[in-house]
Amino acid sequence: MTYTATRRGAYSGLVVQAITNNLSPILFIIFQESFGFSYERLGTLVVINFVIQVAVMSLGIILVEKLGYRIPAVTAQGCATLGLVLLGALPMLMQNAYAGLVIATAIGAVGGGLSELILSPMMNALPTPPNQKASAMSFLHSFFSWGQAGTILISTLFLYLAGGARWWILPVLWAVIPLLNMVLFMLVPLPEHIGQKERMSVKELFLSPLFLVFILLMVCGAASELTVAQWASLFIERGLGLSKVLGDIAGPCMFAVMMGVGRILYSVLSGRISYQVYMAASALLCVVCYLLIALSPSPVFSLIGCALSGLATSVMWPGTLSCAAARFPSGGTPMFGSLAIFGGLGCSLGPWVAGVVADNAVGGLRTGILVATVFPAAMILLILAIGIKRKQKA
Repeated sequence: MTYTATRRGAYSGLVVQAITNNLSPILFIIFQESFGFSYERLGTLVVINFVIQVAVMSLGIILVEKLGYRIPAVTAQGCATLGLVLLGALPMLMQNAYAGLVIATAIGAVGGGLSELILSPMMNALPTPPNQKASAMSFLHSFFSWGQAGTILISTLFLYLAGGARWWILPVLWAVIPLLNMVLFMLVPLPEHIGQKERMSVKELFLSPLFLVFILLMVCGAASELTVAQWASLFIERGLGLSKVLGDIAGPCMFAVMMGVGRILYSVLSGRISYQVYMAASALLCVVCYLLIALSPSPVFSLIGCALSGLATSVMWPGTLSCAAARFPSGGTPMFGSLAIFGGLGCSLGPWVAGVVADNAVGGLRTGILVATVFPAAMILLILAIGIKRKQKA
C-alpha cells in the first residue's frame, strides 16, 4: 500500500494549522484600530486558541484510541474551515465584535487541537526506515513554516491591494484549503495506531523523569517559538515604525522562512549530530535573538533578530517529538498527545506573558520580549539535564 497521498494530506494539515494560528495575529493591528482592543485582549485570543487546543488534545487521546485517525482528521479540517469562515463573518455581524472573534477562535482551535494530536503520530506510524523517522518528522513540521510564510505574505499583499476595510474576506478565502483537505482525508489510506496492549500508558510515561524533562522542553520550546511568531507583526509596525507591508514581509515572513530552512536542515543533519548539541546551540541562538530584538536601538538589527529567531526555534518542537519517540518507541498517541498538550500550554504562555508585560511595563513589547528570554534560557539548562550523548537514531 502506498501512502503518498496520506503524507501530502499530513503536510497540508500542517499548512492549515499555520493558517489558523497565524492569520489572526496578522490582523491584530486592524482589530486594534477598528475595535479598540488592548494588547491584553489580543493576547487573550492567543491564550483561548491554545487552551482550547490543549483541552481538545487531552480529551482526544482517548477518542483516537477508539476511533482511529480518520474521523479526527476529517473533523479537524472541518472545524478549521468553519472557524476561518466565522472569523471573517462574526465580528462584522455581531454587536460584540470581540465575542465573535472568541467564537471563531474557539471553533478553529478544536480543529487545531485534533490536528496537533494526530498528524505527528500518524506520520511516525507510516512505513519509514527507523533512521529516517526524525528526518520525516522535521520535514513534516517544515510545512507549518512554509504555511506560515505563505499566510503572512499572501495576507499582507491582499490587505495592501484590497485595503484593510476588506480584511473579513481574507479568512473566507483561506477556508478553501482545509475544505479541500477534509475531502482528501475522507479518501486516503491511514495507518493503524499502536494498540492499547502494545503502547505505554499515560501513567507509565509520567512516571519517567526523562519524559518530564521532555514535557518541560516542549513548554519552553513552544513559548520561545510563539512569542516572536505571534507578536512580530504588531511589534515591527508599532515598535519599529515600519509600514505593515514591509514589516510583515521583513519580520514574521522571514521568521517563518528561516524556521522552514532550519527544519529542513535538521531533517538532513538529524542522524549526524548529537541532539543535545543541536538543541543547546539553537536555544543559545534564540537567547541572543531575543536580546537583539528587545535591546537593539536599530530597526535593522531588530528585524534580523526576528528572522534569525525562526532559525533558532525551528528544531525545538519537531526535535523534541522525534527524540521522545526514539526514547519511548511504544509511546504512541498518548506520548505525542501529552507532549502536544504541554506544547500548547507553552504556545499560550509565551505570547500571553509578553502581552501582559507589554501592557504594564515601560518599553511595551520590547520589555515583553525581553522577559520572554527566560524560556530559551531555561531550555539550555533542560537540554544539559537530559545528558544525551549519542547521536539521534529516531
